[in-house]
Amino acid sequence: MTKIVPSAFIGSISGKSNGSVFRRGQYGLNLARKAKPPQSPSNARNNCKARFTNVMSLWATLSAAQVLGWNTLASHMKGSNVFGDKFTYSGIAIFQRLNNHLINAGIAPILDAPILAGSGIWTAFSATGVHDGAISIAFAASPIPAGSAVVMEATAPVPVSRKVKESDFRQVAVLAAADTTPHVLTTAYQAKFGTKYAAGKTIYFRAYFINTVTGEAGQPLQCSALLS
Repeated sequence: MTKIVPSAFIGSISGKSNGSVFRRGQYGLNLARKAKPPQSPSNARNNCKARFTNVMSLWATLSAAQVLGWNTLASHMKGSNVFGDKFTYSGIAIFQRLNNHLINAGIAPILDAPILAGSGIWTAFSATGVHDGAISIAFAASPIPAGSAVVMEATAPVPVSRKVKESDFRQVAVLAAADTTPHVLTTAYQAKFGTKYAAGKTIYFRAYFINTVTGEAGQPLQCSALLS
């Protein structure tokens, strides 16, 4: 649906309408033809679809009291749209968000609305030993505390001058509570991106905490390393 902020003229537009899409790019608002990119099947895409389907199926099994609990939790949570306007989430949206975080990290979903407690964050995060046959990360504090997991994402090797986008990151591993630094990512990285590395390119890494009790996700931290 197209979104408009009215003014003397149109101040801002976002969304799709009649084969066109309004979007904000590097040089401001622009209008482009709406294109449907090819959706090649992949394990990651299939897993994501299955996860969303699973969570929606779980919502249908909740009791009236459980639904009320999620709706009450959501009533205290605010979000904002592309224009910065505030809105209140629905119970099903929060149920889906928290349980998607848990299932993605390999943790059993929750059916009762939790008491939110926040998630952890590292005070230090860096990539070490990044070269052909060895990739590891260092972090602090160590070990990862109980009640937490850390989702690790990475990009394929990219030229130094190229900016990375959100879509470049792929999940490569989930670090569990009690995991210590440094953590060797070689096998997990190669399973996702292969074994052919070119020296002089850069790999970007991103990590964020998951509260394994509530499903809350923390703010991501990012680092990079030059392949040697």
